[in-house]
Amino acid sequence: MSNFKFTKPYYNVAKAANEVMLEEAWNVYFEEIPGGGFAIRRRPAMASLNPASVAQEGRGMIWSDRNQKVYMVTSTGVYMKPGKISGVVKLGDLTDFGLPAVFSEGQKIDPAYPIIYIANGGPLHWVDVKPTNTINTALDALGIALPIRPTFISCMNNMFWANDNRFDHNQDFWITDVNPASGQMDPLYWDSPTNPWRATQKPDLITAVTSGWNESYIWGSIACEPWQEDGTNPISPLIGSLMEIGVDSPYSIQMADNTWFLLANVSGKRCVVRIAGRGPKVISEPIARILQSYTTVNDAIGSICYAGGLNVYLLSFPTEGVTWAYDFKSDVWSQWSTWDRGAAQHKLFKGLFHTYASEWNQHLVLDSAGSLYEMSRDIQTDYPGELLHSSVRTGWIDNGTWDRKRCDQLIIKLQGYLPPLVDPFNGTQSPVKVTLRTRDDGRPEWSNPIEMEIQAGVTGQNDHFCKLNRMGIYRSRQYEFIMTDARDLALVGMEIDITRMRN
Repeated sequence: MSNFKFTKPYYNVAKAANEVMLEEAWNVYFEEIPGGGFAIRRRPAMASLNPASVAQEGRGMIWSDRNQKVYMVTSTGVYMKPGKISGVVKLGDLTDFGLPAVFSEGQKIDPAYPIIYIANGGPLHWVDVKPTNTINTALDALGIALPIRPTFISCMNNMFWANDNRFDHNQDFWITDVNPASGQMDPLYWDSPTNPWRATQKPDLITAVTSGWNESYIWGSIACEPWQEDGTNPISPLIGSLMEIGVDSPYSIQMADNTWFLLANVSGKRCVVRIAGRGPKVISEPIARILQSYTTVNDAIGSICYAGGLNVYLLSFPTEGVTWAYDFKSDVWSQWSTWDRGAAQHKLFKGLFHTYASEWNQHLVLDSAGSLYEMSRDIQTDYPGELLHSSVRTGWIDNGTWDRKRCDQLIIKLQGYLPPLVDPFNGTQSPVKVTLRTRDDGRPEWSNPIEMEIQAGVTGQNDHFCKLNRMGIYRSRQYEFIMTDARDLALVGMEIDITRMRN
């Protein structure tokens, strides 16, 4: 008899050689068990808040802590959601360049008046948050729109930094500075005589600009230059701090857990890294082979999911049609998707842009079609009634021997968390069903599906052991568990009772 605990997936190995680790995991997350292994539960689902009323594409969003509102950019303009139960209000038009929108929040000279800059590859714009919530174009002292075309903007000590994506200027960046008229640092003043600045430590084009830990990071395709305010110049590169790491996709950069996460290029190796301080740590080894196989990665979009206490870095590849989810607390990679019921296949997870509305205690998601959703572990079906297809597949389990063995009994531990569904007409209870398939000895054909039922108790929680007898003869066996019922449950483990046979 052997006890099998679910482990984290590992994709960077020949499937036939994988005996212990999970081979794949879709639309799940992993809860670590103190005694070893993981309980596997379905990912949070999405409930619609504000469906898009016109054909458009989502470009990005931000939660404003200063204004307690959500601001969104789509291909049709800039929108605001003023309250938790309110609708979406359009603030104005914004020319669309097909790129994600990057936001940076700050304030005018008078701190009572916050502003939000928006960079999307076109002229630089800002939202006059108080008192008007109007869209404005960044201007020079003569009232002319700035010539720069930033794709990124960041703020440090209320000084804004923006790259310039124009041809022959994409090694330059601009900053706001002290306005001679007021003698104060003015976040609307871009006429500094020091502009533009240039990243020169490497012959590299600027792909992104971010800020953190009182430093600004000028990212390129082969290196990253940290800069600082020195009080004189007024900024300068931080000597001896160059990071020999390039960005493969600028929109993959996200900060969480006091760490940068991004899709990077380290000495010619495509990988996902986390950076705390100056040392990048490669975290994508479990998916390295698959990551290297992608043809197009420069359009990858990163986001952070905190729904229901999760700590997940999502990395979506729109061209490739896949989304990877990295739980940076448990160090587990899995895949999230939107299930195409008609084609019976996984598609790109439609939740591209995420933000946490702290005042409303909501995790909000903007999808590629410009619709706004709430993501929660209390929701079990993606809106509008889309099937949440969760599944895990084990490696080829051989029970420690390559001899033939007879499976006398298979015991699977499941756990339900919700009371049973009761039919209002006849009072009957509807159990939760989990589908099991197996295949043996490396063959591609799957067995007929077996439906296992778990009936959650009236208290809302019930441990359940499903026992299956006389499960056939094999040398190695692969198991696949599919969870499609709109119920909250977990796979905990399984026990296999075998009799070893002669070859």
